[in-house]
Amino acid sequence: MKLRNLGAMNQILHVDLSNNKSWTEEISEDIKELFVGGKGLATWLLYRETRNHERVDPYGEENPVIFAGGPLTGTDAPAMRGVVVSTSPLTGGYVDSYYGGNLAQEIKYAGYDALVLKGKADKPVMITIEDDKVEILPAEKYWGLDTFETNHQIKADMNDKTLKIATIGQAGENLIPYALVSCEYNRHAGRGGIGAVMGSKQLKAFSIKGTNTVKIHDLERFDQAIAKARKELEQSEEIEELTEAGTAAALWFAHSEGLLPVKNYQQGTFNPDGLAHQAQSEKIWLRDEGCASCPIRCSKVGVIKDGKRTRNCFRHS
Repeated sequence: MKLRNLGAMNQILHVDLSNNKSWTEEISEDIKELFVGGKGLATWLLYRETRNHERVDPYGEENPVIFAGGPLTGTDAPAMRGVVVSTSPLTGGYVDSYYGGNLAQEIKYAGYDALVLKGKADKPVMITIEDDKVEILPAEKYWGLDTFETNHQIKADMNDKTLKIATIGQAGENLIPYALVSCEYNRHAGRGGIGAVMGSKQLKAFSIKGTNTVKIHDLERFDQAIAKARKELEQSEEIEELTEAGTAAALWFAHSEGLLPVKNYQQGTFNPDGLAHQAQSEKIWLRDEGCASCPIRCSKVGVIKDGKRTRNCFRHS
């Protein structure tokens, strides 16, 4: 069975900020067979875009930022994560960073398996994508805002709360080599400084919205497979713990492995008792949330309820 029948949209969107233009290309069946998943496709695209450069400058025009989803992204399968691939300003080498939420699905709904963002703008810009309509717009008004404020303001200016947005904050603008990309408020591609790569391109954000659907070759068998997977997830003790405790469940494991340093191990490690999920549940958490199509719902939403840092965390909801 060809991958075109397994959730591929068969189209890559390229946006060249240096020349203020965009175009699409189809990916051959051979490439889709050889490089499966968002990571495979994005890694191949990065290689193809940079292979003629003896050394890739992470902040150079030749270094792209590539967002991609896998064949199951955008379906009802519990496989919702997206990947961002680039050359890292932190290490100088290849970097792949992952995020959950709803952004990767929207890339597929807009009709693309991947976005290849390259070149450099002369001044701060943002990209808007709505199916096959792609624009590069001025973004000076958003430069200097944090990621929450940028997301909120773009949606207000475009009068559309349903947009999905990836953006950088002040760290990315100032080329901090570990700056992240915020993918819809509280989901982040946090590895390797890809936010700084976007900052070097003066790319503050992109918004995306799509009206396409992901085609499935045999929907009946696919639904059966999803039902089986969800049942196995529901019966898993590990998943039950993750649903209850979120990623805070990993704190005690990290502690047992000596992975919670104090001042970069200058003062040893610390005991996470006051930070473990029991304490967070009591003092902070209000509700659970989950990524698109994921039954685990490991995300915890809350507020700091007392003390000098008390804050309303829902100001942009």
